Amino acid sequence: MGKEDKIWWEQTNAKNYIESIVKKLYDETSIIIKNHHDIPWYSHFAMNIETQLKSVGHKSLEKIESGNIHDIGKYFLEKFCRPEIRNQYRPAKGYSAFLAENDSITLHDRFIWVNSVEKENLNSWMDFICEYVKKRGDRNKAVFILETKAEKIEHRKNISPISLEDFINDYDYVVFAILAASPIKEGLDLKTYLVELISNIVGKDAELSSECIEQYGDFLINPLKTIEKIVQKSRSNGTPFQFSKTDDEIEQAVWTAQIRTFYPLLEEYRRDFIKKYRAAIETHLPIKTTSFDETIDTPEEIGLGILFYMTTEDYSKKMGKKLNIYYKEKEELFTFKEARNSLSHLTILSFEEIQKLMETSFVKNRAKI
Repeated sequence: MGKEDKIWWEQTNAKNYIESIVKKLYDETSIIIKNHHDIPWYSHFAMNIETQLKSVGHKSLEKIESGNIHDIGKYFLEKFCRPEIRNQYRPAKGYSAFLAENDSITLHDRFIWVNSVEKENLNSWMDFICEYVKKRGDRNKAVFILETKAEKIEHRKNISPISLEDFINDYDYVVFAILAASPIKEGLDLKTYLVELISNIVGKDAELSSECIEQYGDFLINPLKTIEKIVQKSRSNGTPFQFSKTDDEIEQAVWTAQIRTFYPLLEEYRRDFIKKYRAAIETHLPIKTTSFDETIDTPEEIGLGILFYMTTEDYSKKMGKKLNIYYKEKEELFTFKEARNSLSHLTILSFEEIQKLMETSFVKNRAKI
């Protein structure tokens, strides 16, 4: 296990999920862990709970495989009752009641963790547990933890279903991506873009997000190709990754991430450029646009496209003057103008174009502030 599992389970609301489970178990409330196969870094999750349960002196933890149990009541009778007690069992009473009424058996001093209960067997387990808890009353009792893939679980009085989805939301996945990407040695804007990209494309899969961050260089260049390579591997629990977004959905997600990350940057650049050259720009006002037959009366109304045009010879020939700026500044203005134009026309920026933005003096100086 690396740092990512600790970030997920210790620094997001996922930690509240573990805390809620442990509290219920301490209170001797049996639980059903829903969709256990989807829980990120399941081994860390399970180990955390096991460690806390082992600190409870009066109960010990026992893990069993549900697939090896064909008759639930008979299994517990044979495992936790001495031969002389087993011989007292009569079918008319039923296993749950018989076990609950015998104070001397070790079952009552256990946390019973049942792995991977199949959907078709879940009701049988719930019937057994609920009857046992009911008959046992306020006396010391076994506490059960059932894992299941079942999504729809009927309500029972003496057992509580609990799901990770009840404790986390979209923001937790964003927080996880931010924290996991924090050690990456890149500028703030690029890391912000990486988090946006992962949040939009990967969504609610912390382990897949972690893999994308691990391979962030390739992911920034070609998200789909990188994910296609990642999903050939398995998740930490051995199950395959699932990813079903189409090319169009990914392209939309990339454009959205770029709009959220770079559009404010472009506008910030435009604001600073106008502030720097405001006096010179005002000498060109008002400006009549040919595209929309509109008149621009203030510098703040001027977009990057017109600002760049004002620095060109074509503008000078038409108007008899132009906006004079340094050649390097003109190059950067062109870079920002082209990026703004692409995004405004629903075209995504290539990673090379993004790198060009990141290498401008404006972005580098901004990062120093």
